[in-house]
Amino acid sequence: EFDKNSFSTIRHAIETEIKTIKENPKTYANIRMLENMGSDKPFSLHGYGYLEDLESITPKSLYKYYQEFLKTSEVDIYVLGDFDTKEMISLIKEKLDFKTIKKTKKNVYVEPGKIKSKSKTIIESGNYNQSKLSIGCKIEPLNDFERKYVINLYSMILGGGFNSKFMQEIREKKSCAYYINSSVSKADNLLLIQSGISYKNFDKVIYSIKKIMKDMQKGKITKEELNDVKVEYLSILEETNDSMDGIIESYISMSLLDLDDYETRKEMVLKVSIEDIINVSKKIHIDTIYLLKGDMNGKN
Repeated sequence: EFDKNSFSTIRHAIETEIKTIKENPKTYANIRMLENMGSDKPFSLHGYGYLEDLESITPKSLYKYYQEFLKTSEVDIYVLGDFDTKEMISLIKEKLDFKTIKKTKKNVYVEPGKIKSKSKTIIESGNYNQSKLSIGCKIEPLNDFERKYVINLYSMILGGGFNSKFMQEIREKKSCAYYINSSVSKADNLLLIQSGISYKNFDKVIYSIKKIMKDMQKGKITKEELNDVKVEYLSILEETNDSMDGIIESYISMSLLDLDDYETRKEMVLKVSIEDIINVSKKIHIDTIYLLKGDMNGKN
C-alpha cells in the first residue's frame, strides 16, 4: 500500500478542492449546466472528483489501482530536443520499463444525442454578487473539415474575443454583460457559452445570444470578420509552434483527436469560406440554459 501520511495529505488536498468548487461561481455554473444537460453523457462528470468516491479510497486500494493502471494503460512517449535518437530510445527502454500493449484506434467523440426542438432553462440562486450564465449547445455531426477548422472559426467570430459578435453587441453596445465568450468542446460535440451578467439583464442577454446565432445562420458574416479570425487562428498556431510544450501538446492532439499537422492546418484554415461558416452555424442548437443567480443584497 501507499504511505499513509502521504496518502492522507493528498486526500485532504483533493477533499478541500472538491468542497470549494462552489467558491468559483463560473466553474460551478458550467458544472451544473453540463450535469443538467446530459446525466448519461461523459461530459456530465467533472474532473474535480466526488466526495463519495474519495471516501471509499484507501492506501491499499489505490496501490492496487496503480499496479493495474501500469499494466493496462496505453503509453505514448514524446521527446523533443537536441539528442541522439538511438541513445534516447535505449534510455527510454532502460528507465521506463512499461509492458507495452497494442495501441487501438479509438473514437473519442461523444455522440451529441437527440437534438431538442426547445431548450430548457434552469435558474438556481447563489450567494454571489454577479450572476453566472452557462449555455450548452449540441452540435449535429460534422464532417472532418468542419470539425477541424470551420467550427473553430465560427466560435471565434461568435464569442472568441473582444471583436467577437457577442462582445461587441452584448457587452459593448448594450452593456448587458461583464464578459461573454464561446468555446468548442470538440470531443463532446458541444459549443459552450459563458457570461457574467446582472440578473435583471438575463432575458435581454438570452434574446441577444439567440438573435446573433440566428443572424449568422442567415449569412450575417462579413469577409472582414472571417479574415480577422483566420489571422488570429494562424497567430495562435504560430505561438503554439514556438514553444516546446506547445509542439508536444500539438502532437498529442494529433494522436487523440486525429488533427492535421502544423503545415496542413495553416493551409486548410485559409480555405474556410463564409458559406462553410453558415452551414456549420445551422448545425448548432441551444440545449440547456443555466443561470447561477447572484442575489447578494438583492441587487443582481
